[in-house]
Amino acid sequence: MKSWRLSLFYQYLLSYVLVLLIPILITGMIIYFNFLSLTKQQELQKNDEALQQIRDLVDTKFSEFMSIAFQLSSIPGLSSEETKEPLGIMNVSAALNFSVGNEAIRELNLYFHGANYLFSSETTYTPELFHHKYFKEQWDYEQFMEQMKAVRKPLLLPSASNSNDNLIKYMLPVPYNSLKPTATAIFLIKEESLKGLFNPVLRYKESNSYVFDDNDQLMLSLREDTTDDAETVRKILSVGERGSEVITLQGTPYLLSYVKSMTTGWTYATLVPRQEVMKPVNDIIYKGVLATAIIIAIGFFMIYLSMRYNYHPLRKLIDLTDRTWGPIIKDNYGLHKIKAAMIHAETLSETLRTQTEKIGPALKEYLLSELLKGRITSKHQLHEQGETVQAILCAGHAV
Repeated sequence: MKSWRLSLFYQYLLSYVLVLLIPILITGMIIYFNFLSLTKQQELQKNDEALQQIRDLVDTKFSEFMSIAFQLSSIPGLSSEETKEPLGIMNVSAALNFSVGNEAIRELNLYFHGANYLFSSETTYTPELFHHKYFKEQWDYEQFMEQMKAVRKPLLLPSASNSNDNLIKYMLPVPYNSLKPTATAIFLIKEESLKGLFNPVLRYKESNSYVFDDNDQLMLSLREDTTDDAETVRKILSVGERGSEVITLQGTPYLLSYVKSMTTGWTYATLVPRQEVMKPVNDIIYKGVLATAIIIAIGFFMIYLSMRYNYHPLRKLIDLTDRTWGPIIKDNYGLHKIKAAMIHAETLSETLRTQTEKIGPALKEYLLSELLKGRITSKHQLHEQGETVQAILCAGHAV
């Protein structure tokens, strides 16, 4: 059975097409992977810079909270004694109103240890009412009162998941850094004010941001349905001040960036789906692949036309060789037919030369005999019959 082979034309066509494709494909792959790497690094850098800005803004806000606590401890006459008289209560409320200059603060409350009320710039609360309104999800009443008196360093409580107030509670001792504080300042911070800081890094639909406190507990998540993801992120946060890496959550790859505040000890992290980040890149790559396909198609067409034009004389030579030496070179293919025909012709020539050398003397004698007998009547006839054995007339003599 005759094996299947490409014709010589298509062998050369395929080789030229490969020469065209290989550099294009290699170049395309190098550009593709470099472009992906560059895009990923740029996205991580943007997120890192945005998180640093958020960290600095939050640090500034909470530094202002500490400053307010210092102000409260330095206001003359601001003590539990003032709360025993109506005028004193008004003075406390006025002092709190003066101290609050941070738009993130929903309400500032001050509790003097052992007093019957908590004071704010707007109203007063009994401890029972204040607990029921803001802290019932975190502590029972006894625990709340113990914590109020036990605060010696900043204490932050995230917004309760089943609460509708969306307030972060931040508690500071007054005087600040005192071994025996006489009061506790309670800042009710609007959660939305912190969430709004993350808008620069939430450029994609499925992205999310988290804030972890100095004990790596989740304080804030911009999407409430991703607590499992937050736990995974918390476990892989490094000890360093900042970092970035690619992680997989529920089968989806994400770009993770995080920075840590040396002031508060909090860690700010953001997750961005890699697929969404790479979508503009994929669009560019699609257009690039389309343009490359057009270039390859045009190149293939030009190679084909050039091959048809340049291959035609060679094809005619092969066909001529096939017609002349067909039975002899039938087992050969393409240019091998011409090679086989040339070898066969060389063999025939060598055979003829050998035979001529053997019969040369006898043929010369025969031609001389014919010449003497007059049967060869011209010099041309002698040359024609004796050319193979070099029997020619030279200067009137037969050789």
